[in-house]
Amino acid sequence: MKKTFLRIILILIAIFASLCLAQPFSASDYDDGQVSVSVSDAPEGTAYVELLVPIFDIPEEHLKTHEHKIKFRKIDQSDGGESADTQLLIDTDSEIAKYVDEDGYVSLMAHTDMVHSYTAFIKHRNNETAKYSSNMVLSGSVDVRKNDGYCRGIDFSYLQRTFRKIKAAYVDENGHILGVTSSYSSGFDKPRGINVSGDSVRLARGESLGGYLWEALTPEGKFIVIAVFCIYILIVIAAFKPQKRSK
Repeated sequence: MKKTFLRIILILIAIFASLCLAQPFSASDYDDGQVSVSVSDAPEGTAYVELLVPIFDIPEEHLKTHEHKIKFRKIDQSDGGESADTQLLIDTDSEIAKYVDEDGYVSLMAHTDMVHSYTAFIKHRNNETAKYSSNMVLSGSVDVRKNDGYCRGIDFSYLQRTFRKIKAAYVDENGHILGVTSSYSSGFDKPRGINVSGDSVRLARGESLGGYLWEALTPEGKFIVIAVFCIYILIVIAAFKPQKRSK
């Protein structure tokens, strides 16, 4: 009776462990270096949103002050979705590049090499702004792998682990700051990405807690988890192996 009960417990634990590991493996199909940024309740004149991070949290190997470019796309939804693309050059003398607040927050794009490219979308309808959104490609994105700017591991999960808090600045086409958020939160919301609205920034992790913990592990940690899981499966198999009765 005790052996049967033990086997049932082992089976249940094995099933639970399999489900926990299955989610992280299935989540690896997407490119975690592609980060969507949704924007709402932005000040008038906003062209795009820059993320602000504590300069003290920026790893030294990624600290780099430089000019950066923003691909700016205006989409007229009232005219069949016709778009007009321009490229904004934000130099090191711009207000956003020189910005440092009392808590040491600076522009992620202007002071690190973590962002490979950034595209801002503004959708218009009848000459009124209907929706803001952006697509940020981090230097650890799969799309950047063959480029000189590729930095393995610099993805959305890396931002979550590295920075204690993130703010956002609403910026116009000339690099002038129109407003800065103060409220920050994070959680396992969907869709995965960054949501900027009014005075708040929220990082939506998208996946479950198990998936987030898996992504937070180093490659060595993942190897240990998989090895332990395999050993556990062998123990379960051994528990079911019929034992020979002594004569």
